[in-house]
This record gives sequence, C-alpha cells and structure tokens, in this order.
Amino acid sequence: MPIWEIILLGLALSMDAFAVSISDGMSMPRISIPHALTISGTFGIYQAIMPTIGYFCCSFFQKQIESIDHWIALILLCFLGIKAIIDSIKEIKTHKDESSPSENSVYTLTFKTLMIQGIATSIDALAVGISLVAIAVPIYKAALIIGCTTCIVCTPAVFLGKHTGVLLGEKAQIVGGSILIAIGIKIFIEHMWF
Repeated sequence: MPIWEIILLGLALSMDAFAVSISDGMSMPRISIPHALTISGTFGIYQAIMPTIGYFCCSFFQKQIESIDHWIALILLCFLGIKAIIDSIKEIKTHKDESSPSENSVYTLTFKTLMIQGIATSIDALAVGISLVAIAVPIYKAALIIGCTTCIVCTPAVFLGKHTGVLLGEKAQIVGGSILIAIGIKIFIEHMWF
C-alpha cells in the first residue's frame, strides 16, 4: 500500500475525531494552542494505537485468512464507511430537529471526557488494523502516518469549531465514510484481478 493511500486512510479514519474536535471547539469557552494540541494529540495517539492492536491481534491468524483477506478488507472498510455515513445522516437529522444550543451552554473538557472521546473515535481504526494484516502493510509505518494525519487534521478543527456550526463536522464523517468504502473496493479489485 503506497504512502498516499495510507494518508487517505488516515484522513478517512480521522473524520470522526475531526467532527468531535469541532464540537469540542464549539463547546469550550476559550481555545488556546495548548488546548488544541492536547485534543488533537490525544486523537492522534488513539488513532495510532488502535490499528496496531487490531493488527497484532489478527496477525496470529494470518495463515488461516490469506485466501479471504481481500474479502475481509472489503467487508470491514465498507461496513465502517457505511456506518459513518448513516451515523452522520442521523446526526444531521437530529440537529435539524433540535433547537441550537445557547451560547452560554459551554463546558470544560476534562481528561476523562477526552480519553473517552479518543476511544470512541478510534474504534473503527481497530478494525482497519485487522484489514491491514490482510494486505501486509507495515503496521508501524501505517500507525505513525494515521496518527500524524489525525493530529494534523484535528488541530485546526478545534479552532474551526469556534467559528462554524455543527453541520461541517457531521458532513466530514460522510466524506470519511466514502473514502473508507473506496479504499475497501480498491483493495478488493486489486486482489481479485491484479
């Protein structure tokens, strides 16, 4: 898998964290560079750790799954992509039905909340790590690129959250889901016919 594909994969995986970063930026009373770096760094670390865990858990069974690895990658990535798109559409509908929050409804982002957000936004990266075994991608390189991509994407998202509405973050998940589906289809086609 070329580096540009891993970067695209990192971008796709970072869309949930991007949306949450925007939400965090919208919800916090003040945003500083250390705040933004803490949020984006947390998401980047989780996005790097989770595919590594998935990769090593699955690598024990590599011999057994070599004949169906492209199917596994296709199913996992398409499932995650479709789920991201459906969740995003549901969020958009929910926010259309609710009234917008008042400007006084802000919160302080705690360490515990940030850790929960990090886990929640990186669960799909665990499944992607499983699919990376199927296509024999060096996990340390992939994890580093995915983590850095997420950190780079999320840092400005925190500041963007102070100046934009919720819909941008929700639409970002649709883009991320579409990229996951496209990568899954590409992997399947390459393994079936090339």
